[in-house]
Amino acid sequence: MNLHEYKQALGMGGVHTNGQRHSYEAQDIIEHTWYDDPASMVAYFYDYYHDDEKDKNTHLHPECSKSKIPVDIKYIINAYQSLSKDTVDYRIMFKPSYKCNVPYYKEAFEETCHCEYPLGMYLDIKDQDGIWRKWLVVAEANKYNGDFPNWSILPCTYRYCWVHDGKKYKMWGAPRSQNSYNYGEWREYKMSSQENQTKFVVPYNKETATLFHNMRIIYSPQIETPICWRITKVEGINPFGLMNITLYQDEYNQYTDVIEKDENGNWIAAWADLLKESNLPSDITSAPPPQEYGDYVEITYSGTKPHLKVNGSYKTITLTYYSTQTDTVDQTPGEWSYLIDDTDVSDLVKVLETDSPNTIKVKFIGDEEYLGKVLTIKNTRDNIIAEKQFEIVSL
Repeated sequence: MNLHEYKQALGMGGVHTNGQRHSYEAQDIIEHTWYDDPASMVAYFYDYYHDDEKDKNTHLHPECSKSKIPVDIKYIINAYQSLSKDTVDYRIMFKPSYKCNVPYYKEAFEETCHCEYPLGMYLDIKDQDGIWRKWLVVAEANKYNGDFPNWSILPCTYRYCWVHDGKKYKMWGAPRSQNSYNYGEWREYKMSSQENQTKFVVPYNKETATLFHNMRIIYSPQIETPICWRITKVEGINPFGLMNITLYQDEYNQYTDVIEKDENGNWIAAWADLLKESNLPSDITSAPPPQEYGDYVEITYSGTKPHLKVNGSYKTITLTYYSTQTDTVDQTPGEWSYLIDDTDVSDLVKVLETDSPNTIKVKFIGDEEYLGKVLTIKNTRDNIIAEKQFEIVSL
């Protein structure tokens, strides 16, 4: 403590309460006893662009890095995990005298995302076995505690992969649970679908800004039929500096989804809808594998549930042909038809064309007597038929 700080602690040169004096004394004690605390350690802070070990989240070597910045912290176990709770957050605390020493944080985070240090930063922490692991700062635990502010951190246990505009993206994130308050299946009169939900947290940057609503990603263990999800919510403001992504379970598509594997069969990356990209990455040269019995046709739709509301809004329907002869994605349109109980009901469906020949917008304009019925939207071209069923529901 220098002379100026000593005068402040005694209240000289200003009016201080006894509580404020005790606060100065407590901070001084923490500074002088910092390294005697078993919870004190050195962590290494960095953002995505300064991560020189992007392919790993464990067995890291930050002490050899030229871009990761060492910071004295205290690692605090705030709560313990139980089967009835989401993964608990842990806490870190800085020295009372510590100021941000990450030179690029103000420009990359404060000015761009309007967040405060160290939100959105990765940090490497050594566990009890001496292994360095990747973590993410996700919340201000008690930032406004003037004496001892804490920050919440979560382990980065999964590397999320996605494709946007022909470019591949990868980002380590922290999985979180999403309570859906159901038993995992949505069921109405004649149709059912999976309704499992989950979410994850990643830093906000130019890469994660390409995550958008209705995008599909693969978040799965290494199993024969991977588990796919569709993004239903993208939140980038609570708090600033992070992206909170909510997912809704979808189906794996072997013709458009790609699992990259090494020579031993282990996953390197998992890409949903990679082969549907109009501008494929340069390292992808093959089209989707053909079906055993001819060309493969797929119909996809906007939204998360296969239903149409009586006099509701338009639903976007997209058709894609995968040609076995040319080994390419074929965009030649076919003929659309609309059936209920094998009866043509084209007069009950209002159709809007779009700029894409294989994409239309449909709206059901029948009355409520059709509630619970199933509308089959079918496309036929050269004896190749694709169809998708939608349940008619009320507004």
